[in-house]
Amino acid sequence: LSFNFLCSFPIMATGCFDQDVTDRVAIENPKLYGSGRLGNDLNTGKIVQALFSAVGHAMIIWTVAWMAYPSMELLGVSDYYSWGTAVYTVLVFDMNYRVAFLNYTHNRYTIGTIVASFLCYMLYLVVYPCTRLFADIFAPNMYMVPYQLVVSTPFWLCVVAVPAVMINVDMFLLLLSRQFDQRRRVLADLRKDVMQKAGRSVARKRGGSNYDHFLVPPEAGEEEEEQEVS
Repeated sequence: LSFNFLCSFPIMATGCFDQDVTDRVAIENPKLYGSGRLGNDLNTGKIVQALFSAVGHAMIIWTVAWMAYPSMELLGVSDYYSWGTAVYTVLVFDMNYRVAFLNYTHNRYTIGTIVASFLCYMLYLVVYPCTRLFADIFAPNMYMVPYQLVVSTPFWLCVVAVPAVMINVDMFLLLLSRQFDQRRRVLADLRKDVMQKAGRSVARKRGGSNYDHFLVPPEAGEEEEEQEVS
């Protein structure tokens, strides 16, 4: 219940505000509307891909936590509640990282819900396991477990290692997807084109000297069009 509550709001914010491209780009490129009609974003292959991704993330979390267990045992924080809380914490971190990774268009709501998710989890750890009254009522063995983990180095190694491994795996899979998925290549080219045009517009407004080194060289056809316009 607590995991669903803590992690639901960042996911809902992504569903409400995330956009592959802006409204203007979508209107200027009607072929993008074929994605929904052809089922490119929601089909059996995409569902299977999401399931394999979830299993992969779970295996990475379990492997890192399992490798940290001997060190946690030496420090006396390897009991069921301590190790379970460590895995649960890493799971919350991974979920929020995954939301941030998948979202194309972050705004104050998407970022705010991710921050709120972490803050609510920290509040939960302080109020529930670290308060004698609540711990005695619901789970006496959880009393001060978060404090024991905070002063444990293996716990922090898990918190850092899991997102680091996830980023490398997800970036590699994203690279493969952009190489072999035609729709992703089209979207990547559109974003690149929009950024080039926006960058050249800013450069022209400011004289061009301070921004030219940030721009990707225009195609030959675009260069000729700019010369004709000028």
